[in-house]
Amino acid sequence: MSSRIEREGRNHVEVAAFNFLCAKYGEKEVVREPNGYKTFPDFMVNNRLLFEATKLTQGVEQAGESGEFYHALLQSIENVVEQLVLPSWCERDLFLCFEFHFPIGRDRVLRKESRDVQRALREFWEKFLKQNSAQLNTDIEIWKGVSLRVIEGEASVYPTLSVGSFNVANLTGFVVPDTTEQLITALDRKTPKLLASKMRYEEAWLVVGGGASVGFRKEDIKHLAELSSNYQDWRGCVLLSFQEPSRSICFDFSM
Repeated sequence: MSSRIEREGRNHVEVAAFNFLCAKYGEKEVVREPNGYKTFPDFMVNNRLLFEATKLTQGVEQAGESGEFYHALLQSIENVVEQLVLPSWCERDLFLCFEFHFPIGRDRVLRKESRDVQRALREFWEKFLKQNSAQLNTDIEIWKGVSLRVIEGEASVYPTLSVGSFNVANLTGFVVPDTTEQLITALDRKTPKLLASKMRYEEAWLVVGGGASVGFRKEDIKHLAELSSNYQDWRGCVLLSFQEPSRSICFDFSM
């Protein structure tokens, strides 16, 4: 589906946005650059929905192949965490906080490296289940370039296990805070173009890419929406998932 738009020289954020919109609305309903090549907006859907795509996490975008790996790796880690069970001794919520240093592992075979990290995470967790609380709040390298810290949350009758944060130490920093800051910067950059547009539309959406669709909880999305609520010319935002368009996060600024 994306081959034509890739041949036209679009960056991978625009390609991912196109794939997302086609999956959601159908390719026939998606018009690319209705005002002409490299003009605002990037897409118009159903003759009423305006979508503008932009890069967000600049460090990841500049990282090239490592950046592409980063998107896939974070999503694969979340899939593994969903399958892990809490230790029997646990009486508090637990958060897994990851830190990455690129390049990860010994080679650049991305699928192999991703599987290696997943296997290392499972092996670490099997040992963690047997060690009571001895490894809480301690940075432990589970694979070359991947460190993990298990942090306790509040006491709970039904404790949960979830991803606490992703930090790319030598690229982007913490995903959620950096995404929040850069989303506001992107809105500041794109809003004048929206206001200057003479197109008729019912809703305007900002589509952002750069690994931003992972590492978020519902509370984070609500916080993002509240911070963005002053930008009333936009209906909301789409945080793109590069690997799986269906996992992209759409949120309304008025939520």
